[in-house]
Amino acid sequence: MAGGRPTVVELAGPHDQRRRKAARAPVSGRTRAPGGSSPTSARHDSVTAGTFAPGAADRPPLTPASVLELQRSAGNAAVAEMLDGAGDPRRSAGGGPPRTVQRAISGEQADRIARQLDNAMEGWGTDEEAIYGALSGRSKADIERIRTAYLPFADEGSLDADLRDELTDGEMARVTRIIDAAVDEEAGTPEETAARRAGRAKSVAQQLDEAMRDLGTEEDQIYNVLTGRTPHEMVGIAREYRTLTGRGLEADLRDEMSGTELEQALGLYRVMYTEGDGPQVEIGKLQRALNATGATPPVRVTAMFDAATTTALRAFQAAHPPLASDGQATLETWLKLDELAPTSFAQGLEVVTAPTAPEPRGVPKGGTIHPTISGGSKGAAVEELQQKLLTIPVALVPTRPTVNGKFDKNTRKALIEFQKAQTPPMAGSGIADAATWAALDAAAGPVTVGREDFAWDERVEGTVYTGDTHFTWRLAPDRLDVTVNIRFTGGSKDPMVTQWRNDITNVWNRFKFVDEEDPARKVDLRFIVGSAAPPDATVKVTVTPPGKTPGRSNAGEWHTGDKDPGLAPHEFGHLIGFQDEYNRAPEMYGLVTGELADVGKVDAPTDAGGVPVSPDRIAKEIRTAATSTPAKKRGGKTWGVAQGYGLNQGAFAERVAIEYETLYKGKMLREDLGPSGYKAVNDPNGTIANDLAARIPDDSDDGEAWVTDVFLHTNRSIMGSMRSLTSPVGKHDHPIAPRHVRHFLNILARNRPGKWKVTE
Repeated sequence: MAGGRPTVVELAGPHDQRRRKAARAPVSGRTRAPGGSSPTSARHDSVTAGTFAPGAADRPPLTPASVLELQRSAGNAAVAEMLDGAGDPRRSAGGGPPRTVQRAISGEQADRIARQLDNAMEGWGTDEEAIYGALSGRSKADIERIRTAYLPFADEGSLDADLRDELTDGEMARVTRIIDAAVDEEAGTPEETAARRAGRAKSVAQQLDEAMRDLGTEEDQIYNVLTGRTPHEMVGIAREYRTLTGRGLEADLRDEMSGTELEQALGLYRVMYTEGDGPQVEIGKLQRALNATGATPPVRVTAMFDAATTTALRAFQAAHPPLASDGQATLETWLKLDELAPTSFAQGLEVVTAPTAPEPRGVPKGGTIHPTISGGSKGAAVEELQQKLLTIPVALVPTRPTVNGKFDKNTRKALIEFQKAQTPPMAGSGIADAATWAALDAAAGPVTVGREDFAWDERVEGTVYTGDTHFTWRLAPDRLDVTVNIRFTGGSKDPMVTQWRNDITNVWNRFKFVDEEDPARKVDLRFIVGSAAPPDATVKVTVTPPGKTPGRSNAGEWHTGDKDPGLAPHEFGHLIGFQDEYNRAPEMYGLVTGELADVGKVDAPTDAGGVPVSPDRIAKEIRTAATSTPAKKRGGKTWGVAQGYGLNQGAFAERVAIEYETLYKGKMLREDLGPSGYKAVNDPNGTIANDLAARIPDDSDDGEAWVTDVFLHTNRSIMGSMRSLTSPVGKHDHPIAPRHVRHFLNILARNRPGKWKVTE
């Protein structure tokens, strides 16, 4: 405990039970004259039918076709909010999962493709390749929008009927396969979504290869296949084309086409973003990729192409010739960023690697992981000291201590000899302090035991929390044991104590080390929850009364009513030194996890009239709530603003943060932890999360955690939200990652020769 606050906390309990609306992006488009509905329009699987307003039983049900028309006129975000049941108390209280509306190609793009299909079937003969190109690599939502846009051109009543009338059985079978391959773009896990996008890009690349293969070039097929592709899709298509053919797509287009035909094709191919564009998820990904490649200063991930993004992009382009340093997100620039900052998946999220290696462990405040020991000390730290002294040459340390875990006279004498043998000589204090341990660590050979004791701190939810780490490690021939002795007090006989011990070992005992040069050499990493005295940590067990909501657990107090299987493993992670990976500031999130945060929610909320709400309006409302009286009501009022606008972690919240930090620059606060406890101090260039944490008191009716979380970043892992253990999203949804055991890999590497790596 420090300053009356928990030592280290986990955002659990009521917070984790809050429902969050899914991020949505608007679909551009315009209202078109009614043209009937396609016989196959029921294939809008991604749209859930509902009523126009919660509880409005007299309203007609929404059909897929009507939702599509609403998307065009009102925008995707507005329709999504409506389907979410905005204002429905059951949904606002978390009564059900939010519905999402599928992003599709725009109405203008659908019209263009519909006209291209009509041209392909017009007059004598049918351009089958142009039809294949128009339909290949589209999502299910794309296909439905194309079907609707084609209705005014239909001779037989629908696109499907016209295709059946124009094509042979074999050609129609191929089109059917193309259409049947279309799936919901966002259904399933992010990794599954990315795999589908890659499959679509491959299909498009195959069509382009076919269009330029052999004699002649199918210009219409090229135009049709490139129409309606986003910049990021173009990156995937170009990548897949190179994989398929071994050639560059643009070079082949230039070889096969010329004049206006070439310019038209390149115009479709060279779709780009430039300053002033947004909000778009892809712009957020561009900003994240620039940060991953070392943008200085880092770009705020807002999903808006602002001046800072242009500056960072120009610098990146200038550093990677022959890219033109024009600040425009050209395809060539996208490809280079994609090469240097490829996306991957971790804990069920799409991520890119941060510029620096992750450091999940807290930094020792005293500058050392070793405890200070001297005459009379006992235990593993003394054993480590004795073993290390025995590896120093006799010429430097003539006295050879006995490894018995007791800091006796011989141990003190040997330590003084070591201290005086240093260059320059150290004072022969006979005390193993930070400087002595540093010198000994640098000079000593392999040992089989070690002890770590250190304090560290972190800023989570805008507030500084402290952590204490104490454990012993022992290296045996076939395993590395890491032991934390925990003393449970209070309700120590409760069955949850046994469950917690099992949860810890089930989660953490999953890794082993293998020698790459000799794979038969393996060392298991085993974490042990011990009970020996003296304890390394004391945990108060608070028994939750039947029917009551458990309190919020932290490193020093666990509530029996908190059944989350990630609770004990998360807190155990703190005991071995790991920082939190939830509600961290962007720069710290990257340093701790080694990953750059997900782009998150991009779109602005809309008001009653369907107009997007400006970030500065929300920032002003948050400031008013956070400075209101009485102070104990600030948390509830501020969270009410955030909840009312449906704010979630992501790009739009970052835009709100920027407005807040700009409007109140010079009038910001930060809450620091000092010897006398917590104190609010001026922080003129501070962040919104730190300022809110300083202004909302701990006894506020809704704590600062609920509010600051919106403007920070959280990882889906055992040290993050912990929800990965209760709602896994895929095979890569690991509760812990190899970075969490890198320190123990280093212990092994220092004390046993070999080229060791982490495996599961």
